[in-house]
Amino acid sequence: MSTIIYDDNCNLCKASVKFLTKHDTKHRLSFVPLNSTESRAALKNVGVNFVQKNTVYFIHQQKAYVKSTAVLKALSLLRFPVNVLSVFIVVPRFIRDYFYGIVAKNRTKF
Repeated sequence: MSTIIYDDNCNLCKASVKFLTKHDTKHRLSFVPLNSTESRAALKNVGVNFVQKNTVYFIHQQKAYVKSTAVLKALSLLRFPVNVLSVFIVVPRFIRDYFYGIVAKNRTKF
């Protein structure tokens, strides 16, 4: 099973978890709040020792992904048509993460 580590104090993040849960018909994803001992242990287990606030993490096959890559990798595990969004992985990471940062900075307004 793959794990999404998210900020459970963020309404946008909680809405995203609901969306992902609804579309995860094969139950491939688990969700863990960022501010928990379970998340720190899971991240440490894959070599992440410094946890960034306002960041989503995705742990898949013993590898950690962050920010836009985490989101797109998680979407790739869902069924059609949601998994089609993972095509944006071809956009260079610095561009994807720039827009991720804008959303993360303004997430409380959504």
